[in-house]
Amino acid sequence: MSHAAFYPLRTTHLLAALLAKENPMSVLKITHLVYHIDRDSLRRHNAPVTWDVYVPDLRLGPVPMQLSGLLSGMAGEQSRLLYQWFDLRGDSLGLKSGRTYPQLDQLSDADDLVIDSIWNRFGRMRLEDFVDHTRRFCPELAGGESERRQVREEDIFRAVGLSASAAAAAASELHAQRYIDFMFEKMEIAKWAPTCDKNDLPPQQTRASPGR
Repeated sequence: MSHAAFYPLRTTHLLAALLAKENPMSVLKITHLVYHIDRDSLRRHNAPVTWDVYVPDLRLGPVPMQLSGLLSGMAGEQSRLLYQWFDLRGDSLGLKSGRTYPQLDQLSDADDLVIDSIWNRFGRMRLEDFVDHTRRFCPELAGGESERRQVREEDIFRAVGLSASAAAAAASELHAQRYIDFMFEKMEIAKWAPTCDKNDLPPQQTRASPGR
């Protein structure tokens, strides 16, 4: 599974949309919501919102690798873009005060419907129950942990109801689309990067991961 078409700018807008609903929010809750948003978008539209790559963790659930890199401050200009808007507050992420937030134009109307649907389903659930639900009802995460085993989109398609042949075909189309979209996302980042301040990155000791 390629990392090529991950959308850091769209993911940043997605985080802003979630934090508009609850601010601040646990990083663990964010990562589970983002996973379910991508999963439901695959079910509805045969494409995820963020195009992140997920690795299952027995304790944390699905860990979005690229989002984790953004939150850790290790993704260069992409992390600076994210921390222009957000602050780490312990193990939670919050909107920065005193900032003017641009229109969330990276999210389509279809994305907004998925986000609202997942929020209405899980947003007010106790975090422990939410994590348990993900563990119990997302069979693509099962099978035990292996070294950096990625959750395959083909397995997600199977889990949400596609036949084996349809799931394989849909996953193949996604793989091709990643390389087409990659160049468009690079151009979007190039437009935003000059406005980012390196001082927006969190201090080393407060870098976040879903497990904190």
